[in-house]
Amino acid sequence: MLGDPYAVLMLDIDHFKNVNDTYGHQTGDQVLKLVAVVMSDCVPEGAVCSRFGGEEFVILLRKHRMDEAYQMAERIRNAILMSKTPYSLTLTVLIGVSLYPEHGKSREGVFLAADMALYQAKAEGRNRTIAAEISA
Repeated sequence: MLGDPYAVLMLDIDHFKNVNDTYGHQTGDQVLKLVAVVMSDCVPEGAVCSRFGGEEFVILLRKHRMDEAYQMAERIRNAILMSKTPYSLTLTVLIGVSLYPEHGKSREGVFLAADMALYQAKAEGRNRTIAAEISA
């Protein structure tokens, strides 16, 4: 048992490789920093935001229900979409959302459920938030 319920939001920047390839890695770094700032500004105190690797980020929200976590993910997604970016790029992200204990009885299970939701968002066309399914 891991204790209190929590939500995991896994975020990936759409077509980030194109940013690096077209505008260079320095611009890519600016985009990563922008996403980090927007995420931090959108989450409540006590939330944990971290870069997971490449262009992926993970957010941990303690004691959140799915509707709350999903609304927060959508707030983040829309704030990133509306952000002022280098070269006036249109920046979109996709976000997978999962909950403990609904989507996994372990940290790994909850993380995997968020990752699976993220890949579903990619398959459905990007620039979206997908909630994990209970069967995940």
